[in-house]
Amino acid sequence: MSGLALGLASLGWCISNLFPAFFVLKPLSALLAGFILLLLVLKFVHQPAQLRADLAHPVVGSVLPTSAMTIMVISHSIAAYSHLIATVVWLLAIVLHLGLLTSFVYFRSRNFELNQLVPSWFIPPVGFVVADVTFNGMSALQPLAMGLWYLGVIFYLLLLPFMIYRLCRGSAIPQQTQPTIAVMAAPASLCLAGYLSVHPMPAAGVVFALLSIAIIMTLAIYLAFIQLLRLPFSPAFAAYTFPLVIGVTAISKVVTWPGSEHLSSGWLSVLQYLVWFELVVAIAVISHVCIHYVRFLLKISTANSES
Repeated sequence: MSGLALGLASLGWCISNLFPAFFVLKPLSALLAGFILLLLVLKFVHQPAQLRADLAHPVVGSVLPTSAMTIMVISHSIAAYSHLIATVVWLLAIVLHLGLLTSFVYFRSRNFELNQLVPSWFIPPVGFVVADVTFNGMSALQPLAMGLWYLGVIFYLLLLPFMIYRLCRGSAIPQQTQPTIAVMAAPASLCLAGYLSVHPMPAAGVVFALLSIAIIMTLAIYLAFIQLLRLPFSPAFAAYTFPLVIGVTAISKVVTWPGSEHLSSGWLSVLQYLVWFELVVAIAVISHVCIHYVRFLLKISTANSES
């Protein structure tokens, strides 16, 4: 559920940036995401053993850091009301994410198997780059933000070859975890968006390299959706949400980046059209996931009430 919360909060923020008239979507989506996280916290309070089981699980444990990433996005909405509180929440979210990363590394190092490697494993070591996208610009925290970005990029580049090898040469990913393949679209876009958010003088070479990887990965996932969207619904469908939104965010940042003058007007137009196209796809897919999620939860609620 935390993955869905992250996707919803990010989509509301993205739409409000592209269409200022819909500015209310940013705080509303943040509230909805916060409510979903609250439900998750209540679940673990009542079932603490489930939390440990989830942390130890090779797939679920890799997805749990999306809760910290969601809090980072929420902190950006809080900044409109209290800069201090937003900064504290942002820092706490970073601590939470690093804690979940440590837990993930601990459990996976104890029982590592190559066939357990799935794209959601990018989330713990790269996901904290969301802190860069949500960075408030405070000069005292600039070194921290830059450090997180460099760590995220390094982890991404180190893990990517192993992930590609596993997907191409390893055993087939079980059907119930195949939706995590969509996460492949996220890291490059996230690193690009984070770079343009925190670096005072982004290098054109870095921007265009990350942009190229981001577009290729996103288009590859679009092709994968032909099969992925036909799978029976499961909570893992939440993996479809954030990767699509961060792709829109990253390209829109390139379009508005002062250094985009390196691009011809033709290429800028292509990128602008790509922003609108990816936004439409993101809204459609996230709406699809939300509808099925509601049906899934209602089905569980009905089954519990009858039992």
